[in-house]
Amino acid sequence: MTDAQNAHSESALQDRLLKAVGGLEHFSRNWSWRSHSPRQRAESAILGGTETIGDGIAALTDKGATVEQVEEWTAKAIRLWLTWQAAGARTANPMITGPANFPVARNQKANAAEQKRGEEFYLFAHRPTSWLDRRDRSAEKAALSAKAATIEHRALEFPGVKLVQNTTLDRIQLLFDGKPEHVGRRRPSSQGCQSS
Repeated sequence: MTDAQNAHSESALQDRLLKAVGGLEHFSRNWSWRSHSPRQRAESAILGGTETIGDGIAALTDKGATVEQVEEWTAKAIRLWLTWQAAGARTANPMITGPANFPVARNQKANAAEQKRGEEFYLFAHRPTSWLDRRDRSAEKAALSAKAATIEHRALEFPGVKLVQNTTLDRIQLLFDGKPEHVGRRRPSSQGCQSS
């Protein structure tokens, strides 16, 4: 077992989630408005989060991610999971509240927020290799930009502006002496110029 797998084993990940929510007893109180059996639902949520995040860790490890990358992804996944669980703690199940004069509109808004946070978590957790690919592309782009800064490129100078043909980044750059006036900034975009 590698260091990454050992640090993110199922029991270690489960302990990490339990610590993040303040323990099982504290976490199960969040389920009291959502379930007649809050402890079982809390245990189920912990196991579900552990399984989902564990699957993402396994996918990253199989793809060859470094320990730091796995830890960064795991920390973000746990943060998104906690946000989802916190949003869920503010919702009430109609089976629990009963037909009382409960603020329905507020609960519907809280349910929508919980659903949105859950979708954010699952979109992130089910695509760990896409996250890793984006990180790699971002690192490559940063390295290319650093390389481009050290190379002298062909340039034309006009009053107040320098036109640079940056072959490293495969783009044309306009470098201004200072910040253009408000009208001058609006004109190029209105004439079809796009900035990157």
